[in-house]
Amino acid sequence: MTRNTFLSLSIILAIVVCEAHALTCTACDGKADCESGGRSVECTVARVANIHKLYSYVNPSLNAELPQDPEFTCFRMLMDYESPLTGSLISVVQRDCAIKQAKFCKYGNWVNSDFFACRSCTGDNCNAVRKT
Repeated sequence: MTRNTFLSLSIILAIVVCEAHALTCTACDGKADCESGGRSVECTVARVANIHKLYSYVNPSLNAELPQDPEFTCFRMLMDYESPLTGSLISVVQRDCAIKQAKFCKYGNWVNSDFFACRSCTGDNCNAVRKT
């Protein structure tokens, strides 16, 4: 095997291994967006970091540092919580990416929510709206 052939095979193997860690989830925000099916997104650490920042008031465990080589998961969530800024009730309907190690859907972590329902899954677009 020549050096160039070995190098080419190494690069192809690296791409395949990286793609094996990728996960595609359905993302939507709000009842109308989710009912229309949302859109398909690839999970990234940056995407999940934004989601964690958004919900860290309601789930303080999301303030933890994200792992370097995370295992992604998809989620679908319904939640009501009181806004810390206005005191009004906020209803959340969302589907998106999370990091499995963060246990995003663990009920006990959502300390400031009035109603909470969440499911996570690990297959591509496993959180999509099912058409019947």
